[in-house]
Amino acid sequence: MRRNTAYQAAFESHPFLKKYLMRAIFRLYVDVETTGSSSQFYDKFSSRFYLSDILMELWDDQHYRRSLHELVAVNERLVLNTINMLLNDANWLLDSTLDTLQELHGLQMMMDNPAEWNSLTQEQQQEKRQRFAEIEKKLKTTLQLANSSVKVLVALTGDGNIRKVFLRPEMVERVAVMLNYYLKQLVGPRCQELKVKNKEDYGWEPKNLLTDIMRAYLNLAKSDKFAAAIAIDHRSYSEAIFLSAIDKATRIRFLRPPEIQEFRSLLQEIQKTGKLEEMEAELFADAPDEFLDPIMSTLMQDPVTLPASGMVCDRPVIERHLLSDPTDPFNRKPLKAEHLIPNVELQERIRDYMNSKKAGAR
Repeated sequence: MRRNTAYQAAFESHPFLKKYLMRAIFRLYVDVETTGSSSQFYDKFSSRFYLSDILMELWDDQHYRRSLHELVAVNERLVLNTINMLLNDANWLLDSTLDTLQELHGLQMMMDNPAEWNSLTQEQQQEKRQRFAEIEKKLKTTLQLANSSVKVLVALTGDGNIRKVFLRPEMVERVAVMLNYYLKQLVGPRCQELKVKNKEDYGWEPKNLLTDIMRAYLNLAKSDKFAAAIAIDHRSYSEAIFLSAIDKATRIRFLRPPEIQEFRSLLQEIQKTGKLEEMEAELFADAPDEFLDPIMSTLMQDPVTLPASGMVCDRPVIERHLLSDPTDPFNRKPLKAEHLIPNVELQERIRDYMNSKKAGAR
C-alpha cells in the first residue's frame, strides 16, 4: 500500500477508525462475495486484494490488533465466515497458479526442443505463442492475488486469539487438507513441473510460498486437533512429503533451526495421532448406520437434527457445509447453524457404544 502522510496519520490516530475499521474490513471481505455483477467471481479477488493490503499494513498496530480481538469475542461468526472466504480464495488462486505454471513449463520445454517445435505447423506454432502470452499475463495476476491471500493466512494463524477460529471443528480439517495438498504440490514428486524460466518476471518464488505454507503449519501445530486433522487426510498427507519439506528447509535454510525442529515434532505428533485414529477406525468399524453421519459416513460425535428435513448430521460436517451453502443439503431449504437442534439422546447412545467398545478392547 502506498503511504500517504495524511492518511497514515489518520489511520494511526483517528478513534473512529481504530474502533470500527477492522470490523468493516472483515464485513466487506464477506459481502463482496456476491455483488450482483456478471463478473462478481473475479471482482471479489481484486477487492479482497486491497482489503488484505490494508489489513497487513495495520497488522502490527496494537490498537487495531486489539480491535480485531474484540471482534473475535463479540462476532466470531463474522471472523469464521471471513476465514472461510479466505480459504476459498486461496484454494482457487493457488490451484489456478499451479495449473498455469505446469502449462507454462510444458510450453517452455516444447519451445526449447527444436525437433518437437519444428514438427509443428506455422499455424500451430502461432497458436502456442499466443497461448504462451495469455498464460504469462494470467500467471502474474493470479500469483499476486495468491501470495496476498497466503500472507493473510499466515498472519491470522499466527495470532492466538484468531487461531482458535481456524481450530473450530467445522474448520480445522479443511485447513489441514488445504495445507497438505499444497505442501504435496511444492515438494512432492511432481514439483519439477512447477519450474519455469525467468520465474522472477512472474513473481513466482516457490521458496517463499513453501516458507509461508510451513509457517502456517507451525502456527497451528500447538493444537492436537490440528495434528489429528492432518493424519486423517489420506489424499495428500504422507510422512514422505513432510520429510521432503524438512529436508528442503534444512538445505536451503529458509526456516530457522528451531522452526525445523518444531516441524519435526509436528510430524511425530501426526504419526502418533494417526496410529490412534487407525485403531479407533478399526474399533468402531461395526458402528450402526444411525450413528454415522449421512454425508461423510463417519461416526458422529455431536449429532444434530436439521429442522426442515429431520435428518441427523454431525455438527462439524453440517456447519462446514453451511459456511458455503446456507441450505439443508437434503431438501435445499434455508438453514442456519443456530437452527440446528442437538440430538442429546443419540449422542448419549453413541458415547455408550464407544465406551463399551473401548472397554472390550482393553
